[in-house]
Amino acid sequence: EPVMQFIQCLEQVVVDFRVNDDDERMGGGMTADTPVWVCAYANNQWELSDSITEDPKDSGFTKAMNIAECRTITILDKEGIVFTRIWCVFELYLTLTNSKEENTEGKSDDGLWAVYTAHTHMYKHPRSKEPEQERKAIGVISGGATSDYGHPHYITVREVAFP
Repeated sequence: EPVMQFIQCLEQVVVDFRVNDDDERMGGGMTADTPVWVCAYANNQWELSDSITEDPKDSGFTKAMNIAECRTITILDKEGIVFTRIWCVFELYLTLTNSKEENTEGKSDDGLWAVYTAHTHMYKHPRSKEPEQERKAIGVISGGATSDYGHPHYITVREVAFP
C-alpha cells in the first residue's frame, strides 16, 4: 500500500502542475519529459561515499536541490516520518534558504515546497465544467500549483481537504 500511495501522490503532482506553462517560478507546466528527483532512488545505496560528504552543502542532495532550483516535493505519510529524518529536514532547509540567495542576475527566487499525502477526497476545479471527481492524493503548495493560476480561491478549493 505505501508504494501505491507514493505513486498516487506523484500522479497528483503531475495533475496539479501540468498546466499554465507561463508560471516559470513554479516550474511551468509538467510534461511527460519533466524530470522528477526521488531522493530514495537518487543515490547508489551501495556506494554512498560519493553522495554523502563531510560538508552537507557538497553532498549529492545539495547538487540535486540546486538542479531542481529549490523546488521540493515532500511525500508525507500519516506518521510524518519524513520530518524525523535529518536529510529530509536538510533538503527543506535548502529549499527555504538557498532560494533566497542571489543568482547571477542579482535576483533571488522563492523556493517551492509542495507537501503531498495520500488522501481520498472529492474535488471540482472552480474553472471546470466537469463534475466533481474523486482524487486519491492531495497537496499543499507554497504559492499554489500552476493549475491554480495564482488565484487564492482556487488554491483554497484545491487544498481544503488536506488532512
